[in-house]
Amino acid sequence: MLAYVPEEVFSAVTPMLAMTHGKQILLSTPRGSEGYFYRCFHDDAFKSFHISTEDCPRRDVEHLKREKQRMSKLVYAQEYLGKFISDLRQFFPDSLIRDALSVDTTNSFPVSTDTYLGVDIARQGRDQSVFISVAINEDKIRMFDMQITEKTYLTDSIDIIKALYQRYHYRKIYIDSAGIGAGVFDVLLKEPNMGSHVVSIENARKSLTKNKRQKKRLLKEDIYSNLKWLLESKKLKLWKDEEIYLSLSSIQYEYNDQGGIKISGDYGY
Repeated sequence: MLAYVPEEVFSAVTPMLAMTHGKQILLSTPRGSEGYFYRCFHDDAFKSFHISTEDCPRRDVEHLKREKQRMSKLVYAQEYLGKFISDLRQFFPDSLIRDALSVDTTNSFPVSTDTYLGVDIARQGRDQSVFISVAINEDKIRMFDMQITEKTYLTDSIDIIKALYQRYHYRKIYIDSAGIGAGVFDVLLKEPNMGSHVVSIENARKSLTKNKRQKKRLLKEDIYSNLKWLLESKKLKLWKDEEIYLSLSSIQYEYNDQGGIKISGDYGY
């Protein structure tokens, strides 16, 4: 998507047009009321076109009805109506993300024995399952492995986790057990030796009961907020991978009618 192209790219490319007399054609879905695409769209030097998904003759009406129910009005207006929504903001600033992307993928094996695995099993129409390994050493979190699979059977995902555990001996394995991930979690929980290391993380709005006397409400917003704190405090170092940048930069936030914050994003993993 054009909206994710760093502005430095345009600064480097547009001078070529002065010598070639070439044309600049920009095509994208809006991403807030800011950025290079937004400015060009409202620049008289450009001829602008706006097409809403609802005006497209090939649209799937039933699909749009489902999306309206799933998304907030602001997100739907941006993604399907092609509107520049000023109330949507990028949750993780580019500067924080770029600063964290500092680990060379070819030399990232941990020196620490405190290793952890995070697993997100593909669900709700998504095609990719993601397995990310990190090591904690002196209060610093360093990514050292990532595997992404597409359209993988649950049994295959279980085998991948077992193989990773045999290799890295994780202290904890965190699995998003909401939806289809519950099947993977239930199987691994019964595995000898490894079962005690498996922890359920329900990436959704629901209460988690730890025992009869204690309840802990784990929200997706809490996970994102903690990740942002790790980035701001420079405690988290990630692979130099453009897909990771695109995934984190796609996360947006808005305020709901009750004054609370809603965080959402749906780029790959």
